[in-house]
Amino acid sequence: MLKKTCQDIVRFLYEYWTLNWRYRNIDYKVSSVLPNIENVGLPTKVGRNVFLAPDVTIDSYTSVADNCVIGKNTVSIGKFCSIGPNTTIGENMHPTDELSTSAAFYSPSWGISRENLVGSFNSKKVVIENDVWIGERALILPGVTIKNGAIIGAGAVVISDIDEYSVAVGNPARQVRKRFDEEVIDKIKELRWWEVDDPEKLLMLWQKFHKEKPVEIGDTVDWPSIIKK
Repeated sequence: MLKKTCQDIVRFLYEYWTLNWRYRNIDYKVSSVLPNIENVGLPTKVGRNVFLAPDVTIDSYTSVADNCVIGKNTVSIGKFCSIGPNTTIGENMHPTDELSTSAAFYSPSWGISRENLVGSFNSKKVVIENDVWIGERALILPGVTIKNGAIIGAGAVVISDIDEYSVAVGNPARQVRKRFDEEVIDKIKELRWWEVDDPEKLLMLWQKFHKEKPVEIGDTVDWPSIIKK
């Protein structure tokens, strides 16, 4: 017993030191499960008790708060996204048109099924684009694309695609309004600021938009001053 306890302590210290040294530019908590941390961009923040499926990619300047599950049906999360705590994205689905919904009939680990049939009804994927804010306890089901600039309200259950710069709330989530009018949205799409790598230029763009931003939908924006190089 003592030997096993010592081995566990040594293993924990080794893993802690290895992760903190090798991935010291990622702000994450050691209690999180990040099996393929090379897929996480820099800088990124990951909270406590986060599970990230092996093939998911998270781009830079994105934060994932505590107790989130980013499941294997998730393909990617873009830049500058904010994922609130206790959010679940792209987890496995259960079949609804079979004799039973139980995993015992499609996962061999239960000792009934001889085949792993999980992939047969988990082919739909989740893509989260850039600058998306997902509120606390949201549930994003497989087969959904959340487009650039969208906001998902706390506790929302997202079962279909969310348009660019839309605000979606409820169960099931419905799009209740746009963040800006279409002219402003078109200009932001043209600007594609999230592709800028220079932090100083990013700050300049943010400051210019903050200064010129529309107070209400329909107000004008001095776009030449914002997009001027």
